[in-house]
Amino acid sequence: MRSVVRPIPTRTTDRRRAAIVDITIACSSTVRAVPLTPADRLEIFELPGRYADALDLLEPEALRSVFTEDAVWEVVDGRRLVGIDEIMEFMGRPEVHPGAHLMTNIYVGSVDDDAAGDPVVHLRSRGVFPVGPSDPGNPTAVFYGRYDDEVIRTAAGWRIRHRRYRFGS
Repeated sequence: MRSVVRPIPTRTTDRRRAAIVDITIACSSTVRAVPLTPADRLEIFELPGRYADALDLLEPEALRSVFTEDAVWEVVDGRRLVGIDEIMEFMGRPEVHPGAHLMTNIYVGSVDDDAAGDPVVHLRSRGVFPVGPSDPGNPTAVFYGRYDDEVIRTAAGWRIRHRRYRFGS
């Protein structure tokens, strides 16, 4: 991030303009100016929630609204699934899931261009996963981790092309 020294603005309008410039400079080192509309961002930010609901409701077919046909889903140093059919088959098995997928800390880490010049959004999020009964008389264990996603625009909308999961932080 660049540091910029400016004289202190005296009028309210000047202060607002200076604040906007500072925010733009601060953000430019992380997320460059790309044609992501508010609607694009909303659709991208909904992906982790749609993923979690598809798993928690055991509706693997709903993962088609989350992943590309050729998507890769992997646990760092662990399992790797390639293609939406393999992802749906694995995610459709109730014995491989915790009690719930609670998605949080969702943000765009950066945006790059692919070989065709189309945007690739690097979406980051965290998951908190209670395991066990969710009744007050029985304790529930929790594990958590981080998702790093490559998201691209397809004819059907924004989809995850590659999802990496890391246990812990």
